[in-house]
Amino acid sequence: MGHIKFLLKFGEESHLKEFAKGSLYCSNAETFWGIEDKQKIKGQGDILEAGSRIFSQNMTMQSLDTGSITSFNMSGNILVHLEPAKHIPVFCLFTVYEDDCGIDKNGQYIINLSEEKKETIKKHFPKANSVAIITEPYKFLDDVSESIGCEIKHGEVHYFHIDKGLEIEGSNQRAIDMEYMKYLMQDVPPVIKDGKTTYSFQADYVFRALFCKDVFFSDEQEYRIVLPHEKVSKGTSYPVKLSESIKILSLSEFFK
Repeated sequence: MGHIKFLLKFGEESHLKEFAKGSLYCSNAETFWGIEDKQKIKGQGDILEAGSRIFSQNMTMQSLDTGSITSFNMSGNILVHLEPAKHIPVFCLFTVYEDDCGIDKNGQYIINLSEEKKETIKKHFPKANSVAIITEPYKFLDDVSESIGCEIKHGEVHYFHIDKGLEIEGSNQRAIDMEYMKYLMQDVPPVIKDGKTTYSFQADYVFRALFCKDVFFSDEQEYRIVLPHEKVSKGTSYPVKLSESIKILSLSEFFK
């Protein structure tokens, strides 16, 4: 993780002040669905959070209750959500890499985001008026690990072609991004039988879906903290004892 120089949290000043005091406010996937679906804010919201689209050229649907075939030989573009991940708490941050920095006269890294990334932040987080700057990301993550009182998973989000899939050469149909499937199902070896490969994964590893997002969001450079064994029905705050202070700036000052 040495390539990460800073972590940022964009939001309203009042919320970020609570964060700087050590309040880790986590949301769940259902919240992100609502932000896009109801508030029409795609960026902060994501209808594909803890979900995917399944692209099929020849699909068969079978009733779970009766086992009967309800339809077959049809193409499909289906939105699915992974129920076990629906209420897992998630805390989202923006990652600042070395490429996002300049060097000051003292040889220290200073944040210097591109204009394109600044515009993404403004569009994806329209209510944000401030930013919290974590200058010691390693210490911050250690503080969270030691304070939360339950298992956490944290890491950079991986971006795949989830929403629109990939083009199939010579066809107007789409296919699932197999790199996405391999990442999501890495904990359970694929089964190869009769020339066919079957991928699957267990609910114990469903947290991996929360580290996958569509390429639309790639400029958010997200870093996530996930509490895989916790369930919350609404936004929930977790206390963290911080060993380093978190600085808050207005977005106008930060973007100068």
